[in-house]
Amino acid sequence: MKMSYLCSNCGKSFKYQSTLKRHISQSCGGSGEPAAKKARPSTSTGASALETSSVGFNNQPGPSGLAQPRPSATGGVPDSNIRQIFCQCCNKAVQVSNEVAHRRTLEHRTNACVDLMPGIQLTESAFRGRIASYRVHSDNQQTDFNSFFESIRYRFINLMQEVLRTHTMVKANVELFGRYIIQTGESQEDLIDIKCFNTANQVINSSMDLDEVLNMFKDILLNQVSEFQERDSGWALEQIMYMEVNINKHAPMGGSSYIKLPKFIENKKAIINVHNQDQHCFLWAIISAMFPARSRTNEVSSYPHYSTVFDTTGMSFPYRLRDIPRFESKYNISINVYGLERKFDNNKITYDVVGPLYYSQNKLGDHINLLLITDDNGNSHYCWIKNLSRLVSSQINSTTVGDTQQN
Repeated sequence: MKMSYLCSNCGKSFKYQSTLKRHISQSCGGSGEPAAKKARPSTSTGASALETSSVGFNNQPGPSGLAQPRPSATGGVPDSNIRQIFCQCCNKAVQVSNEVAHRRTLEHRTNACVDLMPGIQLTESAFRGRIASYRVHSDNQQTDFNSFFESIRYRFINLMQEVLRTHTMVKANVELFGRYIIQTGESQEDLIDIKCFNTANQVINSSMDLDEVLNMFKDILLNQVSEFQERDSGWALEQIMYMEVNINKHAPMGGSSYIKLPKFIENKKAIINVHNQDQHCFLWAIISAMFPARSRTNEVSSYPHYSTVFDTTGMSFPYRLRDIPRFESKYNISINVYGLERKFDNNKITYDVVGPLYYSQNKLGDHINLLLITDDNGNSHYCWIKNLSRLVSSQINSTTVGDTQQN
């Protein structure tokens, strides 16, 4: 008969005593529930420090200036010689030196959740610089990743829309949690563990297509899942639990929406890029197309001010792609918006025109093509495409651009 070693905290069984000891010290830690293990090293660039005043923790200083000792979960009083903090969410005292590790445990993250709306929970334990963390659930138990992402797509988009109404630009990363099982044989209980896959922070602004944002996160996560399954054979997915969305503050450098064109694009002489000093680059781009300047085409002084042509009442800036249909309807103008994709070709940085990011459903006599560019800080900027054919002439496959009709 084979001997197995049982963890008294979480009930897992292990074949070797050394494995049990490592589990207790690195994963379980006496919390009663294991910490979520990363299936691969985290690539997140989010802040690592914690807000000591976050909801769920009480660390009011005691007479000695250290965190006030609190009764432990078992009723005992912590050692006054050890700096401790009391977690109200988990009803236990935690050493200050272990606070970060405790906040990252699945136990604390679960206990700190509060229901926000159907299928979405707010996690109250936030990092410094983080706006909030959310858990997005599927209504049904999922074991297929593609089905899971489709089931939460509407909720993710609604959540991000609400966030971007308050913060027009944020950094966000997501974490996907799954419960995995590995069979150890008839004489032992199967091992169950929670694996986590995550992405790096991505800058998201109010003009971006949130469908494509989710697709980007999905591709990154599915690649990690595939690598994990190839590397750690034997683990089988039992259930996809949820996806956590971490929203972080983002303060882009500079206050101007103007972004200089890449030299590769500028040399084509196909773009009019108005050097505005406000957040109304969408309107300046439209004005430059409606009232072409003969000289100094990049200067705002070469054009009538947008406020003399357009009524901006009710408009919010930076202008979002999803708001363009209302502008088209109001001013009887059709608009297509394209983007740029950076690539390396023969050890040189080049750019392809991609899109349309937004495609007008009804092309009118007054039709304008715009280019939406971004910088490394997540700022976005609209320009007028004066000559689309010239802009895409160097691309081998011009079918990536859906419309080559010029203004």
